[in-house]
Amino acid sequence: MTCPKGLEFDQSSFGCNRPKPTPPPPPPELTLKECITKYRKGLFPNPSDCSKFYACSKSGPLELQCPLGLNFHPMKMVCDWPSKYCISPGAKTRDKIFKTMKGDKIVPDVVDRCPEKLAEVAFPSGGQVDLGKELTPSQTKNPPSIYWEADKNSLYTLCMMDPDAPKSKESGPGGWNHWLVGNIPGNNIRQGQTLAEYMPTCPQKGSGPHRYTYMIYKQNRQINFNQPRIPAYSLPARQGFSMRNFAKQYSLGHPIAGNYFKCNWDPSVPKTFEKLRYQPPMMSSFRLGNTGQSFHNSYSYSYSFGG
Repeated sequence: MTCPKGLEFDQSSFGCNRPKPTPPPPPPELTLKECITKYRKGLFPNPSDCSKFYACSKSGPLELQCPLGLNFHPMKMVCDWPSKYCISPGAKTRDKIFKTMKGDKIVPDVVDRCPEKLAEVAFPSGGQVDLGKELTPSQTKNPPSIYWEADKNSLYTLCMMDPDAPKSKESGPGGWNHWLVGNIPGNNIRQGQTLAEYMPTCPQKGSGPHRYTYMIYKQNRQINFNQPRIPAYSLPARQGFSMRNFAKQYSLGHPIAGNYFKCNWDPSVPKTFEKLRYQPPMMSSFRLGNTGQSFHNSYSYSYSFGG
């Protein structure tokens, strides 16, 4: 079996997946006396993550976590605002997630709080999701492989939605639910409970880029999801989906990992609409001054489903 570029065979899921990150080095093996002698105040930074630090103890150095948004300051020896003294790869990724998701209004359009970690998403076509970079419907027509840092003994929920899909008077506010899987052990999606099968991306022609968003939630227990399974090409039950409301309904809290990409119409979209028996709405637009730029005003409500 040959995996697409950027992926490798994952024996745990018997499929192609993103390479797993190299685990950080363990803390040095020191006795309490050695640790206190070597490190001032018995504290020292975690070289792989500025938001964490070690404290000397009888059982060896203990890893501790600074409060959200703070880093361990190696000079002051306290948790403080991020500074030039420590910018870890994890902190850089977290800052990039916050900047792009807030800039593209994933927060607050989809969720109330940015996830701190990145979900790595790769399609069989070779397309990879990278915080708002554009992919085509042709690249994303098949379900992707998704990797996130997961506890193998915990359960997770995966949500994928399009907040920019057209809305009707019947569906109300919200977007389209493109993929929904709950009770996922670790990050093995195949062993999870599929609530909505994967539906390919299908932005309407002339509707501008759509923000296809993935969010991962960590469950505190196995959940009895009280809703029927949605087939791949069944649209009505997918409309009006709110990731925020779904997370609230099942007490999922805030997402722990996420990612998103932008997507415009391409010639493969009509085939998806045909399978959905969906007639897309006509778009109305207006021009801003003499710039020649067109902006979308609203979707019409005159669309329908085939018989």
